Amino acid sequence: MTIHVLVEGSSERACIEPWSKRVLSGHPIVVHPHQGKGTLPSVQTSRPDRGRRGVLDLLPATLRGYAEALDPKRDAVLIVVDADNDDPNKLEAEISEAVSSVAPTLRVIVRDAVEETEAFYLGDLRGAPARLPRSRHGPGAQL
Repeated sequence: MTIHVLVEGSSERACIEPWSKRVLSGHPIVVHPHQGKGTLPSVQTSRPDRGRRGVLDLLPATLRGYAEALDPKRDAVLIVVDADNDDPNKLEAEISEAVSSVAPTLRVIVRDAVEETEAFYLGDLRGAPARLPRSRHGPGAQL
């Protein structure tokens, strides 16, 4: 199975490519970096705005193309975006709704990264407790 991973930019690509070789060995991974997160268009069937190059800006058009070009039995799509200030559950639901609307036959997984995950990945263990107050590394804990 080939997994097409849609990400915001080159830093996510740098994280996912080596990780996928260890965790998903045996499955070809193709990472498609974009120019930021962007926003989902209000009309899912419209052509993308040429000036907007974020993963969400282009998502409906990308998925329509994948729905025609990929084989749902042999291919899958993984969408990874930062939650930023968005409610992660709402963001994931909005993206999933767009997927169902424009490419219902595709095998698509949606995942949103939260600041805690980014802080952990980047090694900011001192900054993570502010975002993870109930963790064993919460405020006042010794690192």
